[in-house]
Amino acid sequence: MNPLHSARRLRTTDEDSASTARDRVNQRHLIPAFLLGALVPVVLNAVAMGPFWMIALLVGACVGGLMTLLIAVPVVLLLRARNALTIWLAVPFAGLLAALPDVMISLSALGGNLSLYAHGHQLIEHGWPTSAGFVHFFVLRPAVYWVAGALGGLTFWIIAVGPRLKA
Repeated sequence: MNPLHSARRLRTTDEDSASTARDRVNQRHLIPAFLLGALVPVVLNAVAMGPFWMIALLVGACVGGLMTLLIAVPVVLLLRARNALTIWLAVPFAGLLAALPDVMISLSALGGNLSLYAHGHQLIEHGWPTSAGFVHFFVLRPAVYWVAGALGGLTFWIIAVGPRLKA
């Protein structure tokens, strides 16, 4: 096989895979992608809440829908306009959006005279998190929400862009 022919063929394949984000995103699938992408972390959280699933579903749908409308839609449209929308940005960004409300709730609870114990460990002492509380409220819980949000971002990507497998 001619090495120049191989290089030319490789370059053509690279140019094809480097199509713009505007070309890759299916316009008709954007709204369902946003809706289902936002619902994935909400449903996962509702399932994890056990007997409080209905409250988690209602609150999560409201908060998730609002964050999707006010933050995710403008960011995705901006990235798409700049041809910078990739799966490597969409998935972690969706995870960040899902973890943000939990972090904000944890931050708003600081101060006061609250003490909280869970499973034999003191998480909050006089309104401030202990080291175990810091790990619980600002590392573990946001990480769980981040994973759920990342699955929502992956759902968004699969619906909006679709898998691009070359034969």
